[in-house]
Formats: sequence, C-alpha cells, structure tokens
Amino acid sequence: MDNPVIVGAGITGLLTAYLYGGPVTLVDMGKGRTNSHNSLWTVIPNLCGDLRGECESSMKYYGIMCEKFKVHCSLKAVIRVPPRGGETLDSQEVGKLEPLLRGHDGELVGEGLFIQGDDFLNALMERIDGKFVRARVVGLLREEGVVSGVKTDRGRIWGSHVILTLGHDPLNLLGNFGINVRPLKGHVVEAGKLGMRNILMLEDRLGVEGPESALLNGDSQESSDPSVNNSQVERTVQVFKKYLRVTLEVREVRVGFRAVSPDGRPLLMRPLSNVAIATGFRFGWALAPHLARETLKVLGLPQRVNL
Repeated sequence: MDNPVIVGAGITGLLTAYLYGGPVTLVDMGKGRTNSHNSLWTVIPNLCGDLRGECESSMKYYGIMCEKFKVHCSLKAVIRVPPRGGETLDSQEVGKLEPLLRGHDGELVGEGLFIQGDDFLNALMERIDGKFVRARVVGLLREEGVVSGVKTDRGRIWGSHVILTLGHDPLNLLGNFGINVRPLKGHVVEAGKLGMRNILMLEDRLGVEGPESALLNGDSQESSDPSVNNSQVERTVQVFKKYLRVTLEVREVRVGFRAVSPDGRPLLMRPLSNVAIATGFRFGWALAPHLARETLKVLGLPQRVNL
C-alpha cells in the first residue's frame, strides 16, 4: 500500500490524510500549535472571489463533519460596519441582527461558518491512520530520478509520495520547484465573551464568537517575525471597543502565518510524478476541503473516506 509523507499538519494536511484513509506520515516543524490553530476558523464565501463556489462547498463539508465529529459549528450572518456599497442596512436593521452594533449603519455581506477549530483539528488527528513526526524538513530524498521521501533535521523519512501543504515556508522548500510564496503574518486576539451573534467586519478588523471566547483579528503584513506586534493588537482591541462599547478582556494573543502565492490564488500542482503542492491561499480554512480532495486526484491516490 502507498504510504505518503505529508509535510504540514495544518487543516489542509490533516484533511488530506483523513480523506486518504490509509497509512500516512505527517511531518510538521512547529513547536506547538500549527498556523491552522492560530486562526479565526471561519469560512466566508463572499471573500473568496471567483473561488466562491469552492468556499461554499467547504462550508457544507465542515457542517457535515462537525455533526459527525460532534464539534461545534455555527452559521452566522456577516455584517460590515461601516458599509462599503453592498446590501446596506440602516441602524435599526443592524440592531435587530446584532444588538451590540445598535446605532450604526452597516452592510450584509452574506453568510459565513464558524468552526471550533481546535476541536476540529484534534478530531481529525484522532481519526488519521498514521504517525506524526515533529521535525524540520530540509529537502527531498531523490534516488535515480524518483523522490523516495524527505530529509529532516531528525533523519530521513521514507514514503511513496510527498505532499507539501505548507502554511509557512521559512526554509523556502517550494523554491526547489521555482515557486515563490510570501509569508503573511497576522494576530488572533482571544478575548472573553462579548455577546456577538454574528461575524463582524469592523473597519479592517474581523471578529467572531464561539462557545467559550471571542476571536478577533484582521491585520496582515508580509513578515516572518514570530513576535507579537503590540500596535496591531492594540488597534484590534480599540476598534472592537469603539463599535461594540464593551469591556474587552484579552486572554491570549497568537501569531499565525500563511504562505501566499504572488497572485493570492491557491497553488495546486504536481511538479514531480509523486510530489504534490497544495498551498498559497490566504484563507487557509476556506479552501482546505477542496485542496485536500484535489491533491489526492492530482497524485492518483484513492480517497477512501467519503462524505
């Protein structure tokens, strides 16, 4: 049986392993939480451009999986304040949808899905047939024109296929195939519950509330620096205080990265016969189910787990 090596244990890598349904080796260089943990865990199809259909399909997939895994998911309206020319809502209409925004005109952007991401990632990991290796991949193992695995800082890992689902590429592994990606850094501010009913887009910030906490972000800058940018965190906090008029208790600030292609579109390709690349989209959760399915197709690997 094939035994693929998947480099990157974020949402795309885990979903690829889960759908494959056979033995795999997952390799991730992170020391703790992956970039997929440091996320707002939302899918908003209206932000996906011409990939809106694929993002809508992802919403349906997550809904089915959340029910199967008994993980919290919730469909919410997406409200933008101030409005930017879409379906405008007056302050009274906004107040009915989101009482915390009473007194502000807004815009209904559509619907989005919130997934309790930590629980979802853990549920996937529990259902994968394989092993997890914490290591830094530094290159591919090539023998007589065939890729036989990956070279890591902890030794060699052999596999029938290599799948690169990198959320961040600080060692420029993709450069081996002439592919350049930008590291986009952002912060997730976890706060105490604020009472938000919907997904809120306030100026250039985004917020959503789960069963236990509110998650806020919206900043994005090209950087590989893992340290917290306090000015960005403070702006996020001040924007939500300004519009929601609530006391905001910051519990934790997390830094996450995305490996984004030059045009912002996802990279899905097979540069070598048994190597696939699936990355590049700035909204990692939004396209992960689509990329996972298509990656298996690109390599001619079976999808043993179906919806």
